[in-house]
Amino acid sequence: MIGLNVTMPTLLRKSKIDLVRKHGSPATGLLYAMTAEWLRVIARDETPMHDPLAVTAAFTDEFLDTMMLNVTIETKGELTAGLTVVNRCDNEEWNTVRVATAARCDAFVEYMLERILT
Repeated sequence: MIGLNVTMPTLLRKSKIDLVRKHGSPATGLLYAMTAEWLRVIARDETPMHDPLAVTAAFTDEFLDTMMLNVTIETKGELTAGLTVVNRCDNEEWNTVRVATAARCDAFVEYMLERILT
């Protein structure tokens, strides 16, 4: 599990997006256009890489600190139905989900760009 607390700091900044534009392939041209439009819409010059970090984690955990925790989805609460509840249990057998606690953000963004620009 990789929560927003871990993905929010994985910022792709405008200076890095310009590298994508300069690459010049049809795929990087499209990626640049979509990202530039998104930055215009949100009126920022950086955006978190939520999905790219999650996809990368399916193949490698080298950019993440993780720990085994107990994860439950609240199904009965009037105001909390669907809420993800994460706890560290004393009984290790109950800690069944690997949860990301931190990311090496700059290294991850460089890794991602390396894949895009190769």
